Amino acid sequence: MSVIPCSQVELMRIRREVNDALQNRDWYRVKDADLSLGLRLHKAATDPQRNPTALLREVQEIVHLYRQLVDACRGEVAALSRC
Repeated sequence: MSVIPCSQVELMRIRREVNDALQNRDWYRVKDADLSLGLRLHKAATDPQRNPTALLREVQEIVHLYRQLVDACRGEVAALSRC
């Protein structure tokens, strides 16, 4: 059983926060959480105690989340262009 460092747990928490904000279309929360996510990602990636396997899985989750974010933004732009 591997131990996940606190920096990676924080990264997972912020990713979930971005996801929740995205699901609620709360763009201000998305923006704020996105800024925090970048900082947490750097912290987790440079943590000497990092778990590379768990970190890679989390980064894959983050990439998937940003794909969803881009799709949502495109949908918003398309909706606004119809107005």
